[in-house]
Amino acid sequence: MKNTNLPTIVSGSKDTILQKEQRLFNKLITQISNKRELLIKWQESVVKFKQIYSNDYFPLGKQYADLRIKMAYLMNEVYDNKLFTKSDRKKMLYIIHDVVDESANEDEKLKHIYNTRSDEDYDKQQEYTHEMEASYIKEMAKEHLDIDIDSSIDSPEDIIEYIAQEMQNKHEQQQAIKQKRKKSAKALAKEAQQMAEEKNVSQSIREVYRQLVRVLHPDRKSEHMDHESKTTLMQKVNAAYDKQDLLTLLEVQLQIEHIDPANLNSIAMEKLKHFNKILKMQLNELEGEIHHTCSIFSCEFNLSPIYVIHSPSIIINKLHNQIEDIKESIDGLNLNLELWKDIKELKKYVKGVKL
Repeated sequence: MKNTNLPTIVSGSKDTILQKEQRLFNKLITQISNKRELLIKWQESVVKFKQIYSNDYFPLGKQYADLRIKMAYLMNEVYDNKLFTKSDRKKMLYIIHDVVDESANEDEKLKHIYNTRSDEDYDKQQEYTHEMEASYIKEMAKEHLDIDIDSSIDSPEDIIEYIAQEMQNKHEQQQAIKQKRKKSAKALAKEAQQMAEEKNVSQSIREVYRQLVRVLHPDRKSEHMDHESKTTLMQKVNAAYDKQDLLTLLEVQLQIEHIDPANLNSIAMEKLKHFNKILKMQLNELEGEIHHTCSIFSCEFNLSPIYVIHSPSIIINKLHNQIEDIKESIDGLNLNLELWKDIKELKKYVKGVKL
């Protein structure tokens, strides 16, 4: 639901045009409000996604994987039947290997079947694959990042972690070198200006906070608020001040009628500029928090960034679609397992498999 009580600047009359900083203030207030709502939706959707995944999708996935293992066992049982050609057996071996991969190597019996039928060792194949992957990552790290990786680090996961640490170390070294360099007069002047602006920004938000503290002081009488209401609002104000959350502070001001929304246009332009700086920082922080939430979610469920798109409701819809798809696959595989009791029907299926 959209917040219709945002502290926005309104013009005094139809002929009055808001100035640039005033329009920017309104725009930032609206953007922050929208981002807040989006973050809340993401957080709620992630919780809902995890519940549905755990209660519905995961059990179905396990059920489907068990049926695939049954299929692989069935193929092993009929593997030597003369009805199957060399090409058929190659396809069945491919399917068995695929099922071993899907079972995360937990089914040792199935792994033994693959090793026996293929005259190869599955674990050694996996080890070789990891070695090739590790070698490739090391080459890319050397070529593109100028990072040499010790031969003792052989796991792809450990290599990636090492690269991340080395990049962080290089960044810190570069920052240290920059700080040691003698700064020019122009750079020093710019730095002094930035520090002065930051001080003014902090001062601006501190003024809003102090005004609210005075109004919400327990000893100050109010016709509109009792002690409990003041305490609740003061907790909200303190939390907002700790986060430098200007929008929340302004919203509290409106709530206690300390400022009139129609009079926001009387804020001095210099102070408004400082407010806008704070609001920009708030907006950036919210965007960063949304990005972080999406990134952690994507990594946890091994989802492509393309999958995690702008609308959080879409991830729930996609999960429901996947649940319906896997239910359909389970029904189909159950029917096929019954059908494949007739070896000729299994032969037809294998023949239709394309590698």
